[in-house]
Amino acid sequence: MSNTTLENANNVVSWIKSNHGYWNSDVLEIKESKVGGIGVFAKKDLDPTLTPELLLRLPKESILSAEKSSIANLILEEEIEGALALIIAFIYEKHYGNDSPWFEYIDTIHYKDSKGDLILPPSLWTKKEKLLFKGSEFEIMGALDDEENKSAYENACTFALNQHEISSAIPIPWELDIEGKDDDEVLIKYKNFIAISHAIASRDFEIDAFHQVALVPGADLFNHTIKPTVRFESVFDVCGMCGSSAPCDHMQESDEEQDDSGSEDGENSGDEEMAEEDDDEQEADEHDENVSDDNESDEDNYDG
Repeated sequence: MSNTTLENANNVVSWIKSNHGYWNSDVLEIKESKVGGIGVFAKKDLDPTLTPELLLRLPKESILSAEKSSIANLILEEEIEGALALIIAFIYEKHYGNDSPWFEYIDTIHYKDSKGDLILPPSLWTKKEKLLFKGSEFEIMGALDDEENKSAYENACTFALNQHEISSAIPIPWELDIEGKDDDEVLIKYKNFIAISHAIASRDFEIDAFHQVALVPGADLFNHTIKPTVRFESVFDVCGMCGSSAPCDHMQESDEEQDDSGSEDGENSGDEEMAEEDDDEQEADEHDENVSDDNESDEDNYDG
């Protein structure tokens, strides 16, 4: 990672080991890269034709997701999901500093360059700079439009203000504290929010049906390549309410609801069949599409 220092990276490895994770120090070393920044390198040649080598394992309890954050219940109550939920959770954990269980990891996520300038996506570049993308697929896809970012920021600030008004014990992080601020100060805070969002977007991973997307300490130290040499695995098929990969009360309740629904359908099947006979022409144009994705594992971990 070009914006992570060697000291930061080694601190993350220490954090992984102290949080029930596994980092294969026999095989891996972190050092300066010839192309800039730091990277994870193999100490020896690894034969991909043999049994894959386990490099990193981290319990899902240790990943940084909205569902595991200090404000998980507040995010859940507001029904905020996906990337925005993770960004808000990260900003709050960053605000808590040393009190956050992910402090050492959060400290490695830099959203400013070596000169202290914010690293911003093209949507916040100047008009002159945006001309570089004129007629490109980047422009056609709407990546230069900032409206979606503004909407996300407004929602995040509203969330922070509402929670603080409910309880003054819940702080408003600096980036989201815009009440009564002038336009220039709001713009500075907005740009910081976007820079943080951009940094997280380059590091997050899709985990499972419960956590959705999350930050995985250590996993994001591995640099991207055209031909990946590292594979990441996670058990995706878990309970969407509690994250359990084993049978739980939520799954049982869901099964019971489906059984009840099936009974009701059976009682009304005669009426439905009559209706179907009258709508043969319409049904000829209808079809069902099922998509399945099986992912089985005995470990409730995030492996790399």
